[in-house]
Amino acid sequence: MLNRRASNYRTPCYRRDDCFYADTQIEHRNVWRVHFKAESAAEAIRQRLQRQPCFNIYEAFNSCDLNDDGQIT
Repeated sequence: MLNRRASNYRTPCYRRDDCFYADTQIEHRNVWRVHFKAESAAEAIRQRLQRQPCFNIYEAFNSCDLNDDGQIT
């Protein structure tokens, strides 16, 4: 039975560009562009802070956790 079973993979009969309207494609690209830009900026900040010998991530978090509940307030 398994040998006669057809494959689940089927070649799509549509193009990838047919899934979204042109405006939606532009917005989707913009969302990813903003996401990658934010990730790049966060990584640059992380690297800059890592080079500072006086910086302590635990103390920085505690200064933002005003309620001592483990969340940034």
